Amino acid sequence: MKKNKFAELSMGELNQKENELRSELEMLNLKKNVGQVSKPNKFSEIKRDIAAIMTTKRIILAK
Repeated sequence: MKKNKFAELSMGELNQKENELRSELEMLNLKKNVGQVSKPNKFSEIKRDIAAIMTTKRIILAK
């Protein structure tokens, strides 16, 4: 099983990282609409990271 790279971050750092990833995803979507995406696999990577952050936040709140 792969270790969660977000497990060591605090809640504030998780929120900040999530916001950064969401804005990066938004920029990629804009580039996709224009047809300038150079790395299409980046979409799934960013979405996966956002999901991992959300899961980590949920685990922290459940403790």
